[in-house]
Amino acid sequence: MNGATTLLRALAYPALFLLFAGGPAIGQVTVGVNAGLTLASLQFEGVELGDERSIGRAAFGATLALPANGTFGVRFGAAYVQKGAFVEAPPAGDFTFRLEYAEWSALAKARLSLPGQRVSLYVLAGPALGVELSCEVTAVAALQPLTIVDECADEGPDDRVRLPSKRFDWGVGSGIGAEVRIVDRMAASLEILYTFGLRSIYDGPLDRSGKHRVTTIQGGLLFSVG
Repeated sequence: MNGATTLLRALAYPALFLLFAGGPAIGQVTVGVNAGLTLASLQFEGVELGDERSIGRAAFGATLALPANGTFGVRFGAAYVQKGAFVEAPPAGDFTFRLEYAEWSALAKARLSLPGQRVSLYVLAGPALGVELSCEVTAVAALQPLTIVDECADEGPDDRVRLPSKRFDWGVGSGIGAEVRIVDRMAASLEILYTFGLRSIYDGPLDRSGKHRVTTIQGGLLFSVG
């Protein structure tokens, strides 16, 4: 597996973001770090498979949140995200897909502060772009004790079908979270995000496709810099 120790830097680009809220601009710019668990799966279409299940993997990254006022803002993120799926495909056997991405996101953020100002809830939604760092398929044969681990870029035996491998993946993400202020300029966060892949990672003939579905549960620390 390549890319597991890749250092990621947030690349923040301006995004079109319309806000409909009155009042003066308040709030602070925050930077954060987070880490958590992903429950990853692939939604296949045009391919007859057996049981397909999510697998637990990992994610970590950094964020930059720019507030427009006390309620609305935009959060840019850069992360290392592991994705994949487990598939039973009788009579051939079992297949485990493991992919790694550097992923960037620009999420609109709507925040609700609870009484006391120490705890706030928020929702997130927006686009995400991933760049594949590595892709691997483990195949366990059903009729004999044989396990094969191969890179996804390798061609299939008929030289027409390639295993899942496309360098870029894009989708949309949404989620909910909570922040708890620890001290004046530091807070802890806990959130659940769901990313819906829009591009097929399967490079093959006809109408076959496989798209990522990823649920991320993560915690983090936030630091006010404004």
